[in-house]
Amino acid sequence: LALTGVSLTAPDLSLSSSQLTISGPDAPNAGDEMRVDFPVRNFGAAAAGNVVVALQRILPGGSREEVGRTV
Repeated sequence: LALTGVSLTAPDLSLSSSQLTISGPDAPNAGDEMRVDFPVRNFGAAAAGNVVVALQRILPGGSREEVGRTV
C-alpha cells in the first residue's frame, strides 16, 4: 500500500473552504461581528495540539490581510 500526501508519524491537518460557514448580518457594516466556523481534520497518525489557525482575506492586487486568529 502506497500513500502520498499523508503523514504516518505526525499530525496532518486539513480544512476545506467548502465546509466554511459565515454567520452574521446579511449586510455587515465595518465593526459588525461575524462568526466563521469550519472543521479542521487531522489525517495524520499523531495528535495535534496548540494549532494556530489564521483567517486571511485577499485584497485587490493579491496581498493578504489577516482578519482573525485562534488556537
